[in-house]
Amino acid sequence: MRLGLLVLVGCAARAPESLGNAGAVRAKPPEPLTRILVKRPGIDILQYLPDPTEEARWPLPASQHPAFEPHYDIAGALAQRGIGWLELCRMGAQHRYLSGDRDLGNYLRAWRFAADGHIPEAVAALGAMGTPTISGMPAAIRSDIADLLVENGDADHAAHVLDANQLDRLEELDLLAASYFDTSHDADAFAINERALGASQQTTPGDRCHRLARKIVLAHESTRPMWLLDLDQAAAGQGDTECARLDAELRCAIRLECGRFLIGDPDIARKLALIRAYRTWPALPATQIEWQELAGLARRAEPLEGSDVLASAAAHAAGLLIAK
Repeated sequence: MRLGLLVLVGCAARAPESLGNAGAVRAKPPEPLTRILVKRPGIDILQYLPDPTEEARWPLPASQHPAFEPHYDIAGALAQRGIGWLELCRMGAQHRYLSGDRDLGNYLRAWRFAADGHIPEAVAALGAMGTPTISGMPAAIRSDIADLLVENGDADHAAHVLDANQLDRLEELDLLAASYFDTSHDADAFAINERALGASQQTTPGDRCHRLARKIVLAHESTRPMWLLDLDQAAAGQGDTECARLDAELRCAIRLECGRFLIGDPDIARKLALIRAYRTWPALPATQIEWQELAGLARRAEPLEGSDVLASAAAHAAGLLIAK
């Protein structure tokens, strides 16, 4: 009987052992970060880039701005010192017969129309003078026509007056576009500039490139890179030094590709390093190596303002990543 009892005891089921927390769901350890995105710090990069705004004023001289005033000193040519052109008109000087100086009377007569508010008539009278032989007067007439049209209305009206008087010439269009820009009428400047571009296929390469540059300055920021391609093509195909200069300036200002523009700058290496670090700042999560390289590029620009900020931010991003 003892033997049978022993067998029974030996075959009996054992009490289950404690499993502790073996049945619990264990959290998966976090995977190490391999890429991270850090917002680019705000620095004043514009101080290292050209400002092509003045290119839209071509061909206006730096000292000349639109004004309701004759560009030729008609008062000085016809009167004693201290008497202005408006006073001459009130005195009827425009009706006098000036032997040998008929152009002076015609010029003053045109401005009398303007003084009375008859701008289209003034433009017509100035245009009818053709090319006077008096020194300085032809250039003054072109500037006068542009200023009067800007004073009188928008680009559509100006184009109508020019067409009606057969004055739709490149000289007038260029000055008119520049004058509209100088008076903050950018849409009108763009429209007149487009008219000039459409008629300038036979012009000099430099002049056409100036019109392309003005178009880029006046265009919306989103379309400037597209129009810059036209200037790139003109600069590459013509071999014109002015086209090359404009292309280098605008490529730097818009694309931040400044190698050609900065040639001759004593600080070119640092500026190019800073501009490249700014331009190539990742828009998507980047690796530790990419952030380290970017930090090194920014340090090459030191001590330029903003270089330390970019370098510090890039180095911090690299430090947040765990190297594989």
